[in-house]
Parts: sequence; structure tokens; C-alpha cells
Amino acid sequence: MGPGPVFRIELITGARRTRYFALRAFYVLILLWVVGQAYNSMSNARRFGTMMPGGDTSEMTIAEMSTYAYNIFSSILVVQILAIVFLTPAMVAGVIADERRRKTLHYLLASQLSSGEIVLGKLFARLLHIAVFVALGLPVMSLLTLFGGIDPRLVALSAALSLSLAYFLGGLSILVSTTSRSPREAVSVAYMLAIVGLVMPPMIEQMRALLAWPWDWVYEWCRPINDWIRVISPISFLNMSFRASMGQYVETLAWMVGLQIVYGSVFVLLAVLRLRPGFRKEGGPSRVGSLAKNMARARRLLPRPACGDDAMLWKERFVARTSGLTKGLILLVSLGIIGAIIATSIELIRNAALEAYFLGSDGGVRGARHNFNVYVRVLTGFVTAGWLLAVAAAASASITSEREGDTWISLMASTLDPHEVLRAKLVGSIWSLLPIPLLMMVYWAIGLAVGSVHPFGAAVAFLELCLFTAFAVTLGVYFSLTMKSSARALAATVGTMIFLNGAYLFCIVPMMRNERMELFAGFGPFLVALALLTPTEYTQMWNGSAFTYRRDFGELIFASVLGSLWYGAGAALMFGLSHARFDEFVERPRRF
Repeated sequence: MGPGPVFRIELITGARRTRYFALRAFYVLILLWVVGQAYNSMSNARRFGTMMPGGDTSEMTIAEMSTYAYNIFSSILVVQILAIVFLTPAMVAGVIADERRRKTLHYLLASQLSSGEIVLGKLFARLLHIAVFVALGLPVMSLLTLFGGIDPRLVALSAALSLSLAYFLGGLSILVSTTSRSPREAVSVAYMLAIVGLVMPPMIEQMRALLAWPWDWVYEWCRPINDWIRVISPISFLNMSFRASMGQYVETLAWMVGLQIVYGSVFVLLAVLRLRPGFRKEGGPSRVGSLAKNMARARRLLPRPACGDDAMLWKERFVARTSGLTKGLILLVSLGIIGAIIATSIELIRNAALEAYFLGSDGGVRGARHNFNVYVRVLTGFVTAGWLLAVAAAASASITSEREGDTWISLMASTLDPHEVLRAKLVGSIWSLLPIPLLMMVYWAIGLAVGSVHPFGAAVAFLELCLFTAFAVTLGVYFSLTMKSSARALAATVGTMIFLNGAYLFCIVPMMRNERMELFAGFGPFLVALALLTPTEYTQMWNGSAFTYRRDFGELIFASVLGSLWYGAGAALMFGLSHARFDEFVERPRRF
């Protein structure tokens, strides 16, 4: 059937998984919410038109129907592309790595199946589930051709873009899966490469317009490569006006879809060619790998301390579970992100420092220092969101990785008590990712030095960050303790974190007439960023003045306290439950 028996068995097993039905139902709800929000926006605009002289809202005009249709079309296309970007690596990146983890890959390779049948069968079976998400939005888009005059060719082009993007990401993910040791590592690397490949090239193009020397020299050096990668990003298509000519759409999408198919086919071919040679080399490290490892040990800048009495904590802190390739990719991506942050903030820091030097504290926070505060808040929101997801994902594999590595039984046979194991897993999940919040805190310190951030706001933001981090790691450890595989624990942890940190607003906000700050009590990154008050806002808070964002300070304080108590209580509850029922979860006899 199709590419072979692997394709057939993947379809049969995939059709029985409940999470796919749940994802489709949730995706349909998001589409309905998008249509409802577009209708509410149009209704509000028409109600505002009644206040103008000669306003008539008896029926929608042709122009209003066209605008309404284009708003729905663009919103659905954005949601569809985001769904493909977030779902494809999660569904595809772990297929080969999971066979390796379950030690069933060598049975497949020992059979009469070719490498192409194995790779293509798993890839196309998972991509078929992604194609269902594209098909779910087609009926609504097709109806828009009758209601608002959307060109049917534009609907077909958008479907082609979605399918080619899914194929490109699927090829990249299946290649990563053939080189990774665990599904968690494969999914993490696939997400990292996908985000870098789709977001960084357009960002580099935008930075060229914002920054002068020496960025011009750097851009000229990397422009040939960036131009060929930037074309495959759907951001360039989404930035186009939906009222542009059909010729512009066809030219842009022809290059985009064509290159996505070519790049995806190259990735699939490499995965097929590497599947068996890569598996043969797993018996031991190559000479080059051994030499590189010995050189790294000899040149270690910070030597490992003695193990001491807390062996479990030492192991979690200094023994990495990721491969050298993953570490190298993380290092390169981190350096690129840090460089972009520094490059875009140098001018803001200089202007804020000059304003603080000439005006001092008497001038209040305005102009350059206010702009730097806004920059720090935006940076804090994005970094906090990434930090919470990263530590939660790391914690979700802390115990399941021991089971998958056949080390959990020997660990439970030792004299370690539940408190030692849980404490080591919690601290170890945070330890390797500490540079992420440290970069953010450097900008907090700069904001304190130039007077853009008040010390009270920085202290509250740090306290909230600690509570939200504690909740993220305890949630990940709890799911890792109660589930049998890293893939399930990762999906449950990340899904819960996304829902609690903002996704729940899709269910609440449409039913509320007035947006209140209490609704954002669960949105951790938003609360941390909002807590970074300027000295002027701190004075206004005690004087009873209105908040900068036209909200009462009482609402802000209530939302911060409610969110902190909620996440703090959740962290304490999950840690207590994991500690009390540890032996029951791991099926170890109780010790009296």
C-alpha cells in the first residue's frame, strides 16, 4: 500500500491515537474563534460608522463584505501556517528516533525493507495527518470566494503553500530523526532548525534597514546564502498585500513552493542515504569523534568538581544527555540570537545612558529611557516564554530518559530516597539552561543603572520568574514521573504550559465584553514583563494615578498576586504529590 508496509502500519496505528482527534477538534475551535473575532471587529467598525454623519448599518456594502472576507482569509492562513510549523516537527521528528529508543530499528533494518520504504513510509503517513489540518480550513476559504470575492486561485495557492511547507518541515524533521539518539532530542533540534530557517532570514533582512555599519559589511558577506533561504519563509508571502495582482502572487509562491519542495526532497534523500550507515556507527565513536572528545576534556575551562555525597545532583548538573551535534546547534543559534539582541539594543542603551547623564532622576522617565524600558519589557516577555517552555521540556524528559536508557531500574535499586531524586531532577533541568535568564537579567541591570527600571519592579519580576519557573519544572517532572515515554511527557507538559500561559484566553476573552487584567493572571511572561515598572510608574502607583496602559494599578497588583499564588500553590502541590506517591508511580516497594 503506497510507499510500503511501513506506511500502512503507521496509518493504522495513527488512526487509533486519541490525541490526533483532540488536536483536530482544537484546531477547528480556533478556526471558529478566528471567524468570530473577525465578525466582532467588523461589527464594531460598523457601529462606529453609525456615529458618523450619514452612517447606515442596515446592510453590509460590497466593500465591507470584501474587507470582512479578506480579514478571515488572512487570519485562517496565518493560523494554518502556524499549526503546520508547530505540529510537523512534533509529529515527524521522533519517528525514527523512537524506533531507535525502543530498540526496534535494527529489526526493521534487518528485514527486506529498503531504507526508502522505511523513511518514506513513516514520513508520508505523518504528513497525511498534517494534510488533514489543511483540508479543515479549505471549506471556509472556499465559501469566501462566494461571500467576499476571494479569487479561487488564491485559495489554491495558499493550499499549495501549506502543503509544500509541511513537506519541507517533514523532510527536515525526518533527517534530524535519523541522526538523533532520542525523540526529545530530535524534536528539540527540529524545532530549533525550523524556527531559525523560517524566522532568521527575514529578520536579517529587516535588521539591514535598521542598523548601519558594521552590519552592512556582515550582511554583504551572508547575503547570497540568506537570499536563497529567505525565499522559503512564508513570512514574505504574508507581508504581501492581499489585494496585490495575481501575477505577483504566482511569482512569489512559485519560487517559495518550488524551493521548499527541492529542499525537502534533498533532506529526505539524505535521510534515506544516512539511515543504515548512521545505524552501523552507533556501536562506538569514530576516531574523529574520540579525538574531539579528548581535546574537549583536555581544554575544559571549568573542571568538574568532586562528586561528593550528592551523586545524583552531581550527575544531573555535569553529565549531559544531549549529543555533541545538538550542543553545537544550540551554541550557534544562541550566539546568533544574542548577537541580534545586542545589535538592536546598542543604540537604545546609548541614548538612555545619555539621557540619564544629562537629566538625572529629576527629568523623570521619558524619551530614550522610556523606549529602553519598553524594549526590556518586550525582551523579557519573549525570553521568559522561551525559558519556561525550555525548562518544562527539559524536566519532562528527566525521568523518562532514565527509563528509555535502561538506567532507571538500577537507580531505583540504590539507596536514594525520593527527595534526593526529585531535587536532583528539578535542579538539573534548570542548571543547563541558566544562561537564558541571565541574559535577560543583564538588561534588567542596565535598566536599573540608567533609571529605566525601578528596583521594586525588578524585585517583583524576579520573584514572579522564580515562582513560574518552579511551576514549570515541577509540572515537567510530574508528567515525566507518571508517563512511560518522553514523547508523551513532552507533549503533555508543553501543551499544559501553552494553555495556562495564554492559550486559555482564546476560550475566555470572546465571552467578555471588557478585557480585565484579572484574565491575564495565568499569563506568566506577560506578568513578568509588566512588573518592570519605571520610576515614574512606581510613583504613580503610590499616588493612585492611572497606569501607563490605561489600567488601574489595583488590577495590575491583583493579577500579579493572583498569578503568583496560583503558580506557587501549583508547584507546591505537584512536588508534594510527586514526593508522596513516588514509590507508587515508579512501582517500587515501600521502605519502612
